Amino acid sequence: MNGLEAIKYSLLFLLLITAAGMDMREMRIPNRLLRAAWVLRILLFTVEFFRTGNETLIHGIFILIRGMLFLVGLVLFTLLSRNKLGFGDVKLLGIMALYQGVERTFTCLFYGLFMAACICLPLIVAGKVKRKDKLPMAPFFLMGYMWMFLWKYCCN
Repeated sequence: MNGLEAIKYSLLFLLLITAAGMDMREMRIPNRLLRAAWVLRILLFTVEFFRTGNETLIHGIFILIRGMLFLVGLVLFTLLSRNKLGFGDVKLLGIMALYQGVERTFTCLFYGLFMAACICLPLIVAGKVKRKDKLPMAPFFLMGYMWMFLWKYCCN
């Protein structure tokens, strides 16, 4: 992992920690946080472009296109499932895709949903929560990110 990549993953980690805390406290992820993450990603992309040139531009365009398609899929899922996944969560996942790519974001989503199920199913069986109760999902995305990151960089 090079220095710029480490900065990207560190910024994403800080974004996820902040979003998880806000989501647990307020049950929402503020747009100002997501906008700041978007601006930081554009600045990092600019630095990457000046370091490597056209290769980064082409790679960045592909990341943007794939990220937008991923975002459209998540929005459709949210609309079809009658907002079972909040739009703040969808925007957070879109930002994650810009920082780390769609494949890794999908992996984080999968791990996060798996951990949410592992935590919530026993609570539902015990009667502590109901099936229709809302959950802050950003903490689970953070756990999925940490799991994916540790698996990729520490175990391989």
